[in-house]
Amino acid sequence: MIIIHGSGLLKHIRVGGRALNLKHFEVVHCFSMESIHICDFDLVSFTFHGRPIDLRLRNLTKLRELNLGHQFVLENNVLGQISAFASSLIILSFRIYSPKNDFRPDPLPELPNVKKLTLTVGAHKDDYLRGFASIANACPNLETFTIEVLWYSPFRRRREARNVATRHPHQHLKLLQFLGYYGRISDFELAAYIIKNAVSLKKVVIDPCCQAWMESQICDEFFIKQERIARSCIQRQLVPIMPRGVDLVLL
Repeated sequence: MIIIHGSGLLKHIRVGGRALNLKHFEVVHCFSMESIHICDFDLVSFTFHGRPIDLRLRNLTKLRELNLGHQFVLENNVLGQISAFASSLIILSFRIYSPKNDFRPDPLPELPNVKKLTLTVGAHKDDYLRGFASIANACPNLETFTIEVLWYSPFRRRREARNVATRHPHQHLKLLQFLGYYGRISDFELAAYIIKNAVSLKKVVIDPCCQAWMESQICDEFFIKQERIARSCIQRQLVPIMPRGVDLVLL
Protein backbone atom coordinates (compact mmCIF):
# COMPACT_ATOMS: atom_id res chain seq x y z
CA MET A 1 0.00 0.00 0.00
CA ILE A 2 1.22 3.50 -0.86
CA ILE A 3 -0.54 6.60 0.54
CA ILE A 4 0.66 10.09 -0.36
CA HIS A 5 -1.18 13.09 1.15
CA GLY A 6 -0.33 16.78 0.87
CA SER A 7 3.05 16.51 -0.82
CA GLY A 8 4.18 19.78 -2.39
CA LEU A 9 7.25 18.23 -4.03
CA LEU A 10 6.03 15.38 -6.22
CA LYS A 11 5.29 16.29 -9.82
CA HIS A 12 5.32 12.99 -11.70
CA ILE A 13 4.54 9.40 -10.72
CA ARG A 14 5.25 6.41 -12.93
CA VAL A 15 4.35 3.00 -11.53
CA GLY A 16 4.20 -0.23 -13.50
CA GLY A 17 5.48 -3.71 -14.16
CA ARG A 18 4.18 -7.22 -13.59
CA ALA A 19 6.70 -7.85 -10.81
CA LEU A 20 5.13 -5.10 -8.68
CA ASN A 21 3.11 -6.36 -5.70
CA LEU A 22 1.25 -3.10 -4.98
CA LYS A 23 -2.49 -3.47 -4.30
CA HIS A 24 -3.62 -0.07 -2.98
CA PHE A 25 -2.45 3.34 -4.17
CA GLU A 26 -3.75 6.71 -2.90
CA VAL A 27 -2.70 10.26 -3.85
CA VAL A 28 -4.63 13.14 -2.24
CA HIS A 29 -4.12 16.93 -2.33
CA CYS A 30 -0.67 16.92 -3.89
CA PHE A 31 -1.10 20.20 -5.70
CA SER A 32 2.26 20.19 -7.48
CA MET A 33 1.35 16.95 -9.22
CA GLU A 34 1.38 17.12 -13.01
CA SER A 35 1.04 13.51 -14.12
CA ILE A 36 0.36 10.00 -12.86
CA HIS A 37 0.88 6.99 -15.13
CA ILE A 38 -0.04 3.57 -13.72
CA CYS A 39 0.06 0.40 -15.79
CA ASP A 40 0.61 -3.34 -16.08
CA PHE A 41 0.20 -4.75 -12.58
CA ASP A 42 -2.52 -6.12 -10.30
CA LEU A 43 -3.62 -2.94 -8.54
CA VAL A 44 -6.86 -3.42 -6.56
CA SER A 45 -7.79 0.14 -5.53
CA PHE A 46 -6.75 3.60 -6.69
CA THR A 47 -7.67 7.01 -5.23
CA PHE A 48 -6.75 10.42 -6.59
CA HIS A 49 -8.09 13.77 -5.36
CA GLY A 50 -6.47 16.88 -6.73
CA ARG A 51 -6.27 19.41 -9.52
CA PRO A 52 -6.46 18.39 -13.20
CA ILE A 53 -3.41 16.35 -14.24
CA ASP A 54 -2.34 13.96 -16.96
CA LEU A 55 -3.76 10.73 -15.53
CA ARG A 56 -3.26 7.47 -17.39
CA LEU A 57 -4.57 4.13 -16.15
CA ARG A 58 -3.62 1.23 -18.39
CA ASN A 59 -3.87 -2.54 -18.23
CA LEU A 60 -5.14 -2.68 -14.65
CA THR A 61 -7.25 -5.78 -15.04
CA LYS A 62 -7.71 -6.43 -11.29
CA LEU A 63 -8.82 -2.91 -10.33
CA ARG A 64 -11.91 -3.27 -8.12
CA GLU A 65 -12.21 0.18 -6.53
CA LEU A 66 -11.71 3.58 -8.20
CA ASN A 67 -12.08 6.91 -6.35
CA LEU A 68 -11.48 10.09 -8.35
CA GLY A 69 -11.99 13.66 -7.21
CA HIS A 70 -12.21 17.22 -8.48
CA GLN A 71 -13.06 18.65 -11.86
CA PHE A 72 -10.50 16.65 -13.81
CA VAL A 73 -12.86 13.65 -13.63
CA LEU A 74 -14.57 15.28 -16.60
CA GLU A 75 -11.37 16.02 -18.49
CA ASN A 76 -8.50 14.24 -20.27
CA ASN A 77 -10.70 11.32 -21.28
CA VAL A 78 -10.58 9.90 -17.75
CA LEU A 79 -14.07 8.46 -18.09
CA GLY A 80 -13.12 6.90 -21.41
CA GLN A 81 -10.14 5.10 -19.84
CA ILE A 82 -12.46 3.19 -17.55
CA SER A 83 -13.48 0.92 -20.42
CA ALA A 84 -10.13 -0.88 -20.16
CA PHE A 85 -10.99 -2.26 -16.70
CA ALA A 86 -14.77 -1.86 -16.69
CA SER A 87 -15.47 -5.52 -15.99
CA SER A 88 -13.37 -5.63 -12.81
CA LEU A 89 -14.74 -2.52 -11.06
CA ILE A 90 -17.03 -3.11 -8.06
CA ILE A 91 -16.84 0.23 -6.20
CA LEU A 92 -16.80 3.59 -8.01
CA SER A 93 -16.61 7.05 -6.42
CA PHE A 94 -16.48 10.46 -8.10
CA ARG A 95 -16.10 13.91 -6.54
CA ILE A 96 -17.09 16.60 -9.04
CA TYR A 97 -17.02 19.98 -7.35
CA SER A 98 -17.73 22.37 -10.21
CA PRO A 99 -19.92 20.79 -12.88
CA LYS A 100 -21.17 22.98 -15.67
CA ASN A 101 -24.81 24.02 -15.80
CA ASP A 102 -27.06 21.36 -17.31
CA PHE A 103 -24.30 18.82 -16.73
CA ARG A 104 -24.34 15.70 -18.88
CA PRO A 105 -21.17 13.59 -18.69
CA ASP A 106 -19.73 11.78 -21.65
CA PRO A 107 -21.17 8.27 -22.00
CA LEU A 108 -19.47 5.72 -19.78
CA PRO A 109 -18.84 2.16 -20.88
CA GLU A 110 -21.13 -0.36 -19.27
CA LEU A 111 -19.80 -1.25 -15.82
CA PRO A 112 -21.37 -4.69 -15.33
CA ASN A 113 -20.02 -5.47 -11.85
CA VAL A 114 -20.21 -2.12 -10.08
CA LYS A 115 -22.32 -2.67 -6.96
CA LYS A 116 -21.63 0.58 -5.10
CA LEU A 117 -21.58 4.07 -6.64
CA THR A 118 -20.88 7.27 -4.67
CA LEU A 119 -21.10 10.76 -6.20
CA THR A 120 -20.13 13.92 -4.32
CA VAL A 121 -21.26 16.94 -6.31
CA GLY A 122 -20.73 20.67 -5.92
CA ALA A 123 -23.64 22.68 -7.33
CA HIS A 124 -24.53 26.33 -7.89
CA LYS A 125 -27.94 27.96 -7.44
CA ASP A 126 -30.37 25.31 -8.74
CA ASP A 127 -28.18 23.39 -11.17
CA TYR A 128 -29.76 20.54 -13.07
CA LEU A 129 -28.54 17.35 -11.35
CA ARG A 130 -30.39 14.68 -13.34
CA GLY A 131 -27.37 14.35 -15.63
CA PHE A 132 -25.58 12.45 -12.88
CA ALA A 133 -28.14 9.67 -13.19
CA SER A 134 -26.43 8.66 -16.43
CA ILE A 135 -23.42 7.50 -14.39
CA ALA A 136 -25.71 5.21 -12.38
CA ASN A 137 -27.35 4.06 -15.61
CA ALA A 138 -23.99 2.67 -16.74
CA CYS A 139 -24.09 0.24 -13.79
CA PRO A 140 -26.80 -2.37 -14.54
CA ASN A 141 -26.09 -4.37 -11.35
CA LEU A 142 -25.86 -1.40 -9.00
CA GLU A 143 -27.06 -2.15 -5.47
CA THR A 144 -26.17 1.01 -3.50
CA PHE A 145 -26.23 4.56 -4.89
CA THR A 146 -25.05 7.42 -2.64
CA ILE A 147 -25.13 11.04 -3.71
CA GLU A 148 -23.94 13.97 -1.61
CA VAL A 149 -24.74 17.46 -2.89
CA LEU A 150 -22.63 20.38 -1.66
CA TRP A 151 -24.42 23.59 -2.60
CA TYR A 152 -22.32 26.72 -3.08
CA SER A 153 -25.39 28.81 -2.28
CA PRO A 154 -28.17 28.03 0.19
CA PHE A 155 -30.86 29.90 -1.73
CA ARG A 156 -33.62 28.21 -3.71
CA ARG A 157 -35.03 29.17 -7.09
CA ARG A 158 -38.61 28.51 -8.03
CA ARG A 159 -39.23 26.59 -11.24
CA GLU A 160 -41.23 23.65 -12.49
CA ALA A 161 -39.74 20.18 -12.20
CA ARG A 162 -38.61 18.65 -15.46
CA ASN A 163 -39.84 15.29 -16.65
CA VAL A 164 -38.91 12.48 -14.23
CA ALA A 165 -40.66 9.67 -16.07
CA THR A 166 -39.23 6.15 -15.80
CA ARG A 167 -36.69 5.59 -18.58
CA HIS A 168 -33.94 3.31 -17.30
CA PRO A 169 -35.02 0.59 -14.85
CA HIS A 170 -32.50 -0.48 -12.20
CA GLN A 171 -33.23 -4.12 -11.44
CA HIS A 172 -30.86 -4.53 -8.48
CA LEU A 173 -30.71 -1.16 -6.74
CA LYS A 174 -31.81 -1.63 -3.14
CA LEU A 175 -30.45 1.42 -1.29
CA LEU A 176 -30.49 5.09 -2.26
CA GLN A 177 -28.70 7.54 0.06
CA PHE A 178 -29.13 11.26 -0.63
CA LEU A 179 -26.97 13.47 1.60
CA GLY A 180 -27.63 17.19 1.55
CA TYR A 181 -31.18 16.92 0.21
CA TYR A 182 -32.09 20.56 0.43
CA GLY A 183 -35.56 20.52 -1.07
CA ARG A 184 -34.59 22.23 -4.30
CA ILE A 185 -36.25 21.18 -7.52
CA SER A 186 -32.88 19.80 -8.65
CA ASP A 187 -32.74 17.55 -5.59
CA PHE A 188 -36.24 16.30 -6.26
CA GLU A 189 -35.64 15.65 -9.97
CA LEU A 190 -32.65 13.42 -9.32
CA ALA A 191 -34.15 11.58 -6.34
CA ALA A 192 -37.46 11.03 -8.14
CA TYR A 193 -35.74 9.71 -11.25
CA ILE A 194 -33.81 7.12 -9.24
CA ILE A 195 -36.79 6.15 -7.07
CA LYS A 196 -39.05 5.61 -10.08
CA ASN A 197 -36.43 3.55 -11.90
CA ALA A 198 -35.29 1.35 -9.00
CA VAL A 199 -37.76 -1.51 -9.25
CA SER A 200 -36.18 -3.47 -6.35
CA LEU A 201 -35.66 -0.52 -4.03
CA LYS A 202 -35.83 -1.35 -0.31
CA LYS A 203 -34.64 1.78 1.49
CA VAL A 204 -34.17 5.50 0.84
CA VAL A 205 -32.00 7.39 3.35
CA ILE A 206 -32.25 11.18 3.23
CA ASP A 207 -30.04 13.60 5.14
CA PRO A 208 -31.75 17.02 4.95
CA CYS A 209 -28.91 18.84 6.66
CA CYS A 210 -27.81 21.92 4.73
CA GLN A 211 -24.47 21.14 3.07
CA ALA A 212 -24.03 24.63 1.57
CA TRP A 213 -20.56 26.07 1.14
CA MET A 214 -20.68 29.71 2.18
CA GLU A 215 -18.50 32.64 1.17
CA SER A 216 -19.36 34.33 4.43
CA GLN A 217 -20.39 32.94 7.76
CA ILE A 218 -24.10 32.63 8.43
CA CYS A 219 -25.57 32.08 11.87
CA ASP A 220 -26.64 28.65 13.07
CA GLU A 221 -30.26 29.78 13.21
CA PHE A 222 -30.24 30.16 9.44
CA PHE A 223 -29.10 26.56 8.92
CA ILE A 224 -31.63 25.28 11.43
CA LYS A 225 -34.35 27.09 9.51
CA GLN A 226 -33.13 25.68 6.18
CA GLU A 227 -33.10 22.15 7.54
CA ARG A 228 -36.66 22.60 8.77
CA ILE A 229 -37.69 23.77 5.30
CA ALA A 230 -35.87 20.80 3.75
CA ARG A 231 -37.76 18.34 5.95
CA SER A 232 -41.02 19.96 4.92
CA CYS A 233 -40.00 19.65 1.26
CA ILE A 234 -39.28 15.94 1.72
CA GLN A 235 -42.79 15.38 3.05
CA ARG A 236 -44.25 17.26 0.10
CA GLN A 237 -41.93 15.99 -2.64
CA LEU A 238 -40.80 12.45 -1.82
CA VAL A 239 -43.38 10.89 0.47
CA PRO A 240 -46.13 10.95 -2.22
CA ILE A 241 -43.94 9.13 -4.78
CA MET A 242 -42.40 6.55 -2.43
CA PRO A 243 -43.33 3.05 -3.61
CA ARG A 244 -45.18 0.78 -1.22
CA GLY A 245 -42.79 -1.29 0.87
CA VAL A 246 -39.84 1.10 0.55
CA ASP A 247 -38.49 2.32 3.88
CA LEU A 248 -37.91 6.10 3.94
CA VAL A 249 -35.40 7.11 6.63
CA LEU A 250 -34.74 10.76 7.53
CA LEU A 251 -31.52 11.41 9.42
